[in-house]
Amino acid sequence: MFNEILQGRAASDHKHRAWRMNTGDSLEKEKVERRKVQEKEREMNQDIMELLRQQTQMLVYLQSQHSQVRLPLQLIENSTFHIHQGPLHYPCHSSPVGC
Repeated sequence: MFNEILQGRAASDHKHRAWRMNTGDSLEKEKVERRKVQEKEREMNQDIMELLRQQTQMLVYLQSQHSQVRLPLQLIENSTFHIHQGPLHYPCHSSPVGC
């Protein structure tokens, strides 16, 4: 009877040890997978930051181009030649007829 109990205990210990090894292997696999996911997320974040940096540079460039182009447009707006939504009116400088 005692031998049967020892054999049962040994079998139980063997099953328990196998379970622990399987659990340990599973935990290690999960840890490796988690690291892979974290690395992918880090790479994606770096890619996003690089894209945002490039877009910011492009925006700054376009704003500088726009500010350079705006000056001549402002000069046109301030000139005596105006375009209205209604019929076109041209300033009369040379002849009083039609003014």
